[in-house]
Amino acid sequence: MRRKLHEPELPWASFADALAGMLFIFLITSFYFAMRQSDALEELELKSEEAQATAIEAQQAREEARGLQAQLSAAEKHAANLTSRRGKLNRCLTQDDELETFPQPSEGRIPMYITGVPWFETNQAALNERQRHAVRIIQDCLLTILERTFEGSDGRAKRIVDEYRVLVYLEGHTDGQSINDPQADSNWELSGRRSAAVVRRLLESPELQRAAEEKELELLAVGMADRHPAWQAICDDPSGLHTDAMDRAVCIALEAGSLEPLRRVELYGGDKCPTMAPDAATAHSTELLIAWANRCPAGGRGVRDARWARLRRVDLRLELIPRVSRDG
Repeated sequence: MRRKLHEPELPWASFADALAGMLFIFLITSFYFAMRQSDALEELELKSEEAQATAIEAQQAREEARGLQAQLSAAEKHAANLTSRRGKLNRCLTQDDELETFPQPSEGRIPMYITGVPWFETNQAALNERQRHAVRIIQDCLLTILERTFEGSDGRAKRIVDEYRVLVYLEGHTDGQSINDPQADSNWELSGRRSAAVVRRLLESPELQRAAEEKELELLAVGMADRHPAWQAICDDPSGLHTDAMDRAVCIALEAGSLEPLRRVELYGGDKCPTMAPDAATAHSTELLIAWANRCPAGGRGVRDARWARLRRVDLRLELIPRVSRDG
């Protein structure tokens, strides 16, 4: 039997081997691209989440901006309402010839002066007939403010007490001179008695008494003694009759922060104030300025006493506090 000669092996793989290799490469490639696609999807999801977070932050920022805008609008409306109320109150107080006022918008204070006479006599807190008439004017004006309507936050007309607590401070003042009152240990007690006397008189109005009981109105008696700038009140005297040279000099000194106007002032026949002055470091001390001014010649004392009389007064301050709730 003839033996079959072996044919030499071919250098390339068989078809089955080639097919297996191609399948292996395909699987590897598919796995690679699947992994790439998975990474891409994860990256896309991450970017989508970031975009959603950014959108949420932007929405929150817009809502916060709208909230702040609403708060600003409400604050501006409240400020305008308060300014309007104070203006109406001031105009009401001066519609009668008995009272004159000189409002201080930055402080919300309305100093009230009774025409031609002081609110109180020296060291006294009692109200005479003219003072009681002045208090009746204040009663009527406070009732007018309480009963007026305004546009509420919902756009409808409301009474002021529906959305605001109405606080009225009555501030009693003294003139800074030494006290001689057996019922008061100091100007603090005296000024407190003065403001309390006005509050008690105001509450004799049944309407104001009811408003106070129902918490529509809060009246507070405050004693300021002589701590509110006395000379500033003199400088801002609504009458404008600064005929006393010493008064003018002190007003200039207070405004300039310098004692030079006091050193240069000439009074009555060329007499000058003493050259000795308070220490420059305490030049802004009202008490020292007054004490030093009182050492000047007495020729202008009558005019200056008239200025002191205007300090024995009651100031009114109106505040509106937004209600958080009806009982807030």
